[in-house]
Amino acid sequence: MSASVAGHWDFWIDRSGTFTDVVGRDPSGELHARKVLSENPEAYRDRDAAVYGIRLHLGLANGEPIPAGLIGEVRMGTTVATNALLEHKGERLALVTTKGFRDALHIGYQERKKIFATEIIKPEALYDDVVELDIARTGARVMFMMSSGGLTAADMFQGKDAILSGPAGDVVGLVKTGKSGKEKQIQVTDRGLEALTRYSEIRERLLVEATKVSGLSQDDLSGIASHLRALSGYYEQAARSAATL
Repeated sequence: MSASVAGHWDFWIDRSGTFTDVVGRDPSGELHARKVLSENPEAYRDRDAAVYGIRLHLGLANGEPIPAGLIGEVRMGTTVATNALLEHKGERLALVTTKGFRDALHIGYQERKKIFATEIIKPEALYDDVVELDIARTGARVMFMMSSGGLTAADMFQGKDAILSGPAGDVVGLVKTGKSGKEKQIQVTDRGLEALTRYSEIRERLLVEATKVSGLSQDDLSGIASHLRALSGYYEQAARSAATL
């Protein structure tokens, strides 16, 4: 469906290593979803799945220029960088950390998958060099983004919180961290609540559209949902029982 001249389209994109999901909202407010291969050089002249998905929404031919003013906003999250990090691809990396924590990731939690193994082979480090910063000397308030999308003070930040997974675009500020005594607390901000409400609305609309083609009635869907919840409960109970054997 092409956009009207008076309005514009907005897009939300999730680009992973295999597929790219492109959700578009046309000028009338209707939502549309597309899923394309993240890499398909034979189909994408510009080798960009996100742009290709946008062109599909706009009804443009492959390689056709996108008219100025037709798009209002594009938000994109990607796991490509995390995948490249885990696969040791791309540019060389350096670890920037607080002074005194050079070996924190190397030491880890002392967890051992095989506790009786006499030879421990650790995975190769993701970084080639370490840069230590003396934060105390600056007097500045330093905040780090965690994998949950929230911000936390430098003295509460841990290495395991550093790797982002899933779409991370525009998630900073959706949650906030605090401390009550020795307990760490995470709270949803007003902006986070707004995003959650909007996400629920989008998910519901997409789900309703998907169920229309299934031929199932509302009662049928309710029955299926009830059975799935029951099966989930049985599975959790079996897992807990198995853990005690």
